[in-house]
Amino acid sequence: MNKSVSRRMIRLLSIPMILICEACSMKPEETTEQTLQHEEKGKEQEIQAVTPHIEYKIPHENIRHEKLENGMNILMMKDSTVPQVLMQIGYAVGSADEAASSSDPEKEGSSSSQGDGDSGERGYAHLLEHMVFKGTEKMKEGDIDSIARKYGASFNAFTSQDMTSYYFEVDKNNWKVFLDVIADCMKNVQFNQEHLSSELHAVIQELKMYKDSHVRRIIAEIMNLSFPAHHPYHHPIIGYKEDLTSVSADKLRTFYEKYYHPERATLLVMGDIDFDEVMKEVKERFGDIPYSKSPEKKKFPILTPELTVHNTVINEVVQTEKTCFYWSIPGHKYVNVEMLSMIAYALGGGEGSRLYKRLVDELQIADSVSVDPYLLLEGGTFLILVEPKTDKMDACKKEIISVIQEMMKHGITDEEMQKTIVSESSSFFKQLTDMQGLAYEWLVSFYATNDPYSLFTKIDDLYAVKKADVQLFMKTYLDPFLMSQVSILPIPEAKKHMWKEAKEASDAVDKEILSKYVRTTPLEEPEFVHTLGDPNKLSFKFPKPTDDYSLENGLPVLTYERDQIPLVHAGFIFKDTHLLGNILEGVALDCMMSMLIEGSTKYSKHQLVTYFEQAGADYHFSTGGCSISCFTDGFEELFKMFMHVLKNPSFPVADLEKVKAQMVESYIRTQDSHMSVGRKALKNALYKGHLYEWTFDDAIEMIKKLTVDDMKRLHKKYIRPEQMILSVAGSAGEQEFKGIIQRVCSDLKGVGPVEKVEQLSDEHQSDEYQSDNRQFIPGARINITMMRDQGVLLLGQPSPLNLFHEDYVPVKILNLICFHSLGSRLFELREKTGLFYNARGAFAAGSDKQKGYDFAIAIVNPDNLDKAEEKIKEVLVTLQKDGISQKELDEASQMYLKGLIDVTAHVSDIAAMLSNEKALGLPFDYYDKVLNRVQNISVEELNAIAKKYADPSKMMTIRVGRV
Repeated sequence: MNKSVSRRMIRLLSIPMILICEACSMKPEETTEQTLQHEEKGKEQEIQAVTPHIEYKIPHENIRHEKLENGMNILMMKDSTVPQVLMQIGYAVGSADEAASSSDPEKEGSSSSQGDGDSGERGYAHLLEHMVFKGTEKMKEGDIDSIARKYGASFNAFTSQDMTSYYFEVDKNNWKVFLDVIADCMKNVQFNQEHLSSELHAVIQELKMYKDSHVRRIIAEIMNLSFPAHHPYHHPIIGYKEDLTSVSADKLRTFYEKYYHPERATLLVMGDIDFDEVMKEVKERFGDIPYSKSPEKKKFPILTPELTVHNTVINEVVQTEKTCFYWSIPGHKYVNVEMLSMIAYALGGGEGSRLYKRLVDELQIADSVSVDPYLLLEGGTFLILVEPKTDKMDACKKEIISVIQEMMKHGITDEEMQKTIVSESSSFFKQLTDMQGLAYEWLVSFYATNDPYSLFTKIDDLYAVKKADVQLFMKTYLDPFLMSQVSILPIPEAKKHMWKEAKEASDAVDKEILSKYVRTTPLEEPEFVHTLGDPNKLSFKFPKPTDDYSLENGLPVLTYERDQIPLVHAGFIFKDTHLLGNILEGVALDCMMSMLIEGSTKYSKHQLVTYFEQAGADYHFSTGGCSISCFTDGFEELFKMFMHVLKNPSFPVADLEKVKAQMVESYIRTQDSHMSVGRKALKNALYKGHLYEWTFDDAIEMIKKLTVDDMKRLHKKYIRPEQMILSVAGSAGEQEFKGIIQRVCSDLKGVGPVEKVEQLSDEHQSDEYQSDNRQFIPGARINITMMRDQGVLLLGQPSPLNLFHEDYVPVKILNLICFHSLGSRLFELREKTGLFYNARGAFAAGSDKQKGYDFAIAIVNPDNLDKAEEKIKEVLVTLQKDGISQKELDEASQMYLKGLIDVTAHVSDIAAMLSNEKALGLPFDYYDKVLNRVQNISVEELNAIAKKYADPSKMMTIRVGRV
């Protein structure tokens, strides 16, 4: 079930900060009927939590803002932790800037209206984002993809209501060429009608794909209802497909020329950089682009308070309900973002939040609840997303109203404010080296405040929030009287024909639109990329453990020290984690691990959760193991409590039934995802007769039968030194990891004889397996009917390779060439045909000690399933027959290097990689050896491997959707 409370696992930067630790007592709340099973002494005992008070000084020496004479803003941040550089440009133009139809302004209120030839600009900002990557006057259609792959860069783009942004991230020795690309795209994008025809097919696929994402559907509906038809935020970013009937390359060019100018642009350059060098390069490329006055930013209408409340139902072919309660709130420019964080965290920020405790733990009427402010620059919505148990939606609504009224009346508590401060501060420090995430947040903050440093005052702003301001905001904007609701409900069986008829009508409109945009020319071959020099070499070694040893009790320990990072990550993985994640017993183990935080022999769940949250600690329990991440100061005490939780569960019967019910509901919800259903069906077919073969229903039935005795058995079996590996990474401060680990973990003992983990019949505990008992049926075809906009196409076959096979690394290189990212052969197929918006695949996927499988998967319009299957197989046949080029091999080498660099940004990722090496019996220089192999393999060797493994003739096919 993956029981965790953690913000995004994002990376840390070495920055000046002061941690002042204060001892803070935590008194347990009065026990309820469910917590009576915990020992009575829990009501009397205090837990002393280390609650850090955090101060952060803006590192002005590492942050700089410049502005060119043409009005272009430059934001730079220096961080030498990882040898890479991110360049991201944001244009202050989004879907909110698009003009409406002049002939039919009322049309904007309905997504089902038909265009009349003058449809305005709806969807242009997003469609332009697609067209920019199609090339410029200098760069041909495939050049940008090829340049990125040549230098090993990751790249992408996004469009929001307020901005459009493009980024490239590459190693520190090869960043300058991408400034050329970004500058060229500001001035010289080509708008070819043939290119537009290709991208319109992709955009239609994207629009249909979004309709199969229920959360996206809910948010789109909320935006439509929260903002009136004349408001720029009322309309979807992707536009209405009916508006695409009159779009042309010339119209897009006009939109581009109107908005893509330096004064609307903000360029971010972050990473291992020198400010003066960056500014020299930027001025050379952007300084001569003339200032050109863009249209004034659209004036947003003043929204007067409305007492209209919506209760909207989206009928879908699903098994379970999902609902979102929402309110309209001011936008980023006008609201205290940190105050909103306080409200959101207190209501739904973790297992200790008010709504989680009430809905999930106490009343058990919901399986999950999350609270998020959805902020745009000029307006926003406050969302409470709930997955209610069957027939409990009204009960959830009643309790949400009650909780909000209580908070409005009595206000937020000191404890809730302190927990928010510590939690948000931890997220802030981690975000500082998640360069892609930080770049987005920095852009939004800069656009909202016009202050390049406003993002970096977050911690001071958190401490400045006043209780009275929280209470006033809730009374003004979050009154339950103003609460609206959007729900996705299962459509009655008798009405499913209506759903099918509606989809068929929608498909007919799609065909009509796309019939006007048929590409007749082949893809342009890249040319400009061949004029560029070879990548500058970067010497790189993957981090090694600072220490590698075992305690006297047999527990293997790995440590990795990075002194400049004031956080610590400690994690246990099971030695058989790669096996456990695939077998049915792993599901039972997941239940046992989820139970650990439900209460110990000393403390209730409330006490434990409050203890960790007060210290800003993230905890995680799942099939793979468990971990805690926290500030360096106070680590030993938090680690002690974490070990207490791990060693001394109480396994209350009532809480076990609650966790089981949550897990069952989670598996039922998983079956509403056509992607999840397809992948599970494929894996079962590929591992037929193998322990990896089990269905979601098998898991549900097993979960229902689990008992407290089962929990105790699994705890005894797995929570013991010989079954686990401990990794501790980060900064120990003035303490020493080795001493802490010895004091905290030396008394971890196994109880009773070791019970072996169930192994597979072909498991021989060696590098190679002698047999493979999978009963795969070559060429089999399976159709799974699900009522969805898009179909899922899956192709697959067993792979004879495990991680230790000599051909494993070569096929991973083929993966980079054939399946990986923009510019791969699969992406080239998408560009040529428009058959799918997204596809991926791999040879030897899932290979570790066990043999893996080959697969390809694509989200496809139901009418194109057969054609997509044919074309994807052609890609593999061509690879097998004709092999790869030296250019593709060189690109793959750069991409592999970039992937390794990415992993080293955060200590928790390094710890996980080192633990996996240990669990799999790999040397700690494994990734260095793989990199050396990748950089030295020949085209001839790789082509021999392609002939051996890129054979689709025996692949089976699974199709999910309207089939």
